[in-house]
Amino acid sequence: MDFIDSSKFISTIDIFGIIISTIVVVFVFYSIGKARYKKDPDWRFFMPGLLIRILGGIAVGLVYNYYYGGGDTLNFFRGARHIAVISTTDLDAGWHYLTLNPEEQTLERINNDQVLLNYGVLDYYRDPQNYMMVVFLTPFALLGLFSYLGTSVYVSAMCFLGAWAMYRAVASFYPDLRKQLAYIILFLPTLVFWGGGIFKDSLALSVVGILFYAAVKLLRSNFRNYTMLVISVPLIYFVGVVKEYVLYSFVPLLVFYLVLSVKEKVQNRSLRLAITPFLFVVSLVGGYFVLSKLSGQSDKYSLDVVADRAQITHDDLVRDYYYVKAEGSVYDIGAFDAENPLSLITKIPLALSVTFIRPFFWEINNNPFMILSALESLFITCVIIYIFTRVGVVRTIYLISSRPLLIFFFVFSLTFGFMVGLTSGNYGNLARYKIPCVPFFLCGLYILLEEVKIARKKLDDERMARKIARLRVIET
Repeated sequence: MDFIDSSKFISTIDIFGIIISTIVVVFVFYSIGKARYKKDPDWRFFMPGLLIRILGGIAVGLVYNYYYGGGDTLNFFRGARHIAVISTTDLDAGWHYLTLNPEEQTLERINNDQVLLNYGVLDYYRDPQNYMMVVFLTPFALLGLFSYLGTSVYVSAMCFLGAWAMYRAVASFYPDLRKQLAYIILFLPTLVFWGGGIFKDSLALSVVGILFYAAVKLLRSNFRNYTMLVISVPLIYFVGVVKEYVLYSFVPLLVFYLVLSVKEKVQNRSLRLAITPFLFVVSLVGGYFVLSKLSGQSDKYSLDVVADRAQITHDDLVRDYYYVKAEGSVYDIGAFDAENPLSLITKIPLALSVTFIRPFFWEINNNPFMILSALESLFITCVIIYIFTRVGVVRTIYLISSRPLLIFFFVFSLTFGFMVGLTSGNYGNLARYKIPCVPFFLCGLYILLEEVKIARKKLDDERMARKIARLRVIET
């Protein structure tokens, strides 16, 4: 029985695949986690975070199969399953399909290849992004006993690794915020749901989490942790193929964060101020170089056409046909001219609003899965209002600009949020596309509140010290 057929209930092989895959994943992760984190206060979040991420991956698969009736997540699996099945009987044939060059696969060649023809979604074997997903999923499809749900358990575990790496990195800066950070990164419902399934976005979120962890480790080892460098290279390549624009917005800013952090290690204040312009130029040039190289690898996501694609997406999705197909979840930020930078700049507030503080509850319409996004947006809105009213806009900007970690979190979140808010066109796609920046944005908000508390406590301690000093002078 085929899980892809939405008219049928879950097959026996799917149930068996879930059980076996979950047992294997839990055993492996529990053994490794207990050995490393047993005496660590973070251990209490490890297994619950893993299990809930697995449940999220299973849930999103069921939703796409039974509610939406299909989608990329199911097509990715179907391609991986075909290759996995072939590999069990003919390793050479399996290797052949794992190492195809998608750009060389013409329709004529696919039509003459029964295996590719059976796959059904022909464009997936002609698109490097989709084909990379198929290749990545193939070993997990084999381990998952050729079942979608069994495969999703392994993928969800991989997604959890990225979330856990990010949590460990951020918590190392603010150990007093362990519980809040665990909720944001490991247990936030929208991240559990969209960040645990077989999606390019969920894997991109995992990769950026690991890359951030690697950057923190490199900083603390004075760039001598070569293991992190070795791990980072294939991850950068993977996300560069699967989700180029994630790399465009993340890597240059990660370089900038490393530069700022190095500058902060300089003890001499005058020297630190003197080298700031130089380091800024270096990071700017380095970031531009990375962007240019990355954009040159893909015409589809090159920097020259991103704005044009955004305008095309907007023009398409506001039509009545797409509005009906999206069940009323389309949003319209208004017309803009992709050739006019000023026109794009004027859309920044609207694009960011749909990414972080919308949809509102009255925009949910007929899609019940938008409730999660609406609740998350309401939560973010309340936190932002609380910060601005209690801290003030000017002081908030000062606190952010004086801490490299906050600069990185907010600049990346706002840059990425603008990109996806401008190009997504409907809340259904946006909920999935924006997940790489959501944990960074929420962590930034909570850290900002913590920094305010620290600053106030420091000020109160200074006032108390001065008061005690005055009393001692009076007494003498």
